Amino acid sequence: MVQALPETLTFEAFLDWYPDGQGRYELIDGIVAEMPPTGDREEVGAFIARKLNVEIDRLGQPWFIPRTYIVRPPVLASGYQPDVLVVNRPSLDQEPLWKKSSVITRGDSILNAQYADLPGDFSDLALVAISERLGIAAIATLDKDFDIYRRYRKRPLGYDVARS
Repeated sequence: MVQALPETLTFEAFLDWYPDGQGRYELIDGIVAEMPPTGDREEVGAFIARKLNVEIDRLGQPWFIPRTYIVRPPVLASGYQPDVLVVNRPSLDQEPLWKKSSVITRGDSILNAQYADLPGDFSDLALVAISERLGIAAIATLDKDFDIYRRYRKRPLGYDVARS
């Protein structure tokens, strides 16, 4: 059973509270939010991870897709769990919370760090970074605002499946 929470938590208190194996949660500005999985979302995430793993192996890169993790952005009272995250293994030596709590705090540990100045969704930006690194020219998406992203900051990347 998940214990009752105070109104807001620090990131450290969130890590201490996090119930292993009892759901998926994110910390958004100090407020815990349950992130219930849906079948469609899980299926899409698994598909993307499978395809990315094949490419990572083919390219011989030191990247991997962790199963459980939390990404802590510079905002101190937040922590997220993107559906799929590609991590640069050599950078994990510099991650202070990785070994103990599977927390990623440094931008150079993830492949989308160069897109930090765009006002984008973490998973969208990860797809843009991956497309550049793997030479993928287009991404099919249902996300209506995905067309704001550009490969190499020049060419549009998204292809809106819902409009076709």
